[in-house]
Amino acid sequence: MIFFIFLLFSLQILADGVQPTGSGTESDPYQVEMLDNLLWISTNESSWDSFFLQIADIDASDTQNWNNGEGFDPIGSNPPHSFNGVYDGGFHEISGLFINRPNEGSIGFFRRVEYSATRIVNLGLVNVNITGGDYWIGGLVGYLSYYAEISSCYSSGIVIGNDQIIGGLVGQADGGSIIQNCYANTDVEGNNYIGGLIGFLAGAEVNYCYSIGNVNGNYPVGGFIGRTYLANLYSCVWNTETCGQSSGIGMNQSSTIIDFLGCTSTQMQVITTYTDIGWDFVGETINGTEDNWDISSGINNGFPFLNILPIVNINDFEIANSSSNSFLKGNYPNPFNPSTTIKFSIHNDSKIKLMIYNIKGQKIKTLAENEFSQGSHSIIWNGDDNSGESVSSGLYLYKLIINNKIINMKKCLMLK
Repeated sequence: MIFFIFLLFSLQILADGVQPTGSGTESDPYQVEMLDNLLWISTNESSWDSFFLQIADIDASDTQNWNNGEGFDPIGSNPPHSFNGVYDGGFHEISGLFINRPNEGSIGFFRRVEYSATRIVNLGLVNVNITGGDYWIGGLVGYLSYYAEISSCYSSGIVIGNDQIIGGLVGQADGGSIIQNCYANTDVEGNNYIGGLIGFLAGAEVNYCYSIGNVNGNYPVGGFIGRTYLANLYSCVWNTETCGQSSGIGMNQSSTIIDFLGCTSTQMQVITTYTDIGWDFVGETINGTEDNWDISSGINNGFPFLNILPIVNINDFEIANSSSNSFLKGNYPNPFNPSTTIKFSIHNDSKIKLMIYNIKGQKIKTLAENEFSQGSHSIIWNGDDNSGESVSSGLYLYKLIINNKIINMKKCLMLK
């Protein structure tokens, strides 16, 4: 009898997932840390207007065994049941997401994301394997509209659609929506309106994005976007060698396109390719000081990576720099209120930068920017910004830069 009850309980968890901790409000978001949390979100329509914060990397490879081979059931549905909340990836990744729904449209991690103030930010989808039906298929979002936003996100893997409007990151973006500081390294395949980043961009805007995946289809097909209509495209780059297409945009109708570059892989691994068209990179001040992007020959195959996201395992990055014996030890206490002590060590006398970022990737505090001697050091952060104002509760990122090279990034949590 006890075994039977346990079996029923286990099956219920599998069917419904596990509700994340938190209440789903802006001040107390649902904290997503496991695959069962994603299952709960996808099966609980009432949560789709809530706030979510992912607090750990999630291995989603088991989704290939879900729903009789159909895989993950995407978040959001048709209006009025689209996803219209905020999902903050918290600088984490979801790997191995599997979706096999060749008879369904609006397919991606999210089906439909719509309405003003709806945001998907700071999230990486790695090694996705997504197959959808006739319309609106993307690695991250199938359909994006009504002033919704995607920022600081990326996708890699395979995205396939039966017919049209297929993109590596987003199937279709329209209705005043915006996509910025994103990239796709996704192989995309379909029939019409096929693009490496976006299938169809209509009445929407894309800024500071790039695409390097292979793209296959009939017409219109572009290495970056399949078709644009009354859209705005600024400061974007696509790879002429890896995409397999002769043009970055398959069909352009009445759109504003400024600083759109088709480049070789070598050109895309040079920082000036991007800073010359306004991208904000670590170490430059002409285009801003948020340091949205960085570039290194040893990370992301030499292509730009989002500076606030763990594109490469941080521990691997430490090993790559271990000859310097310089590292960020962490902070204590964590969580903290009102202050925490950040410790690091350096092997040689060096120029040090220690900076604090919020979950939007905005730099809020420079704790140190000067010469430090060899040895161990401690710096206290009093939970304030550069203006001396106390920051709100939430997740923050601190980054150690030694002699203009990123050594490590770690997270801390302010709880009031």
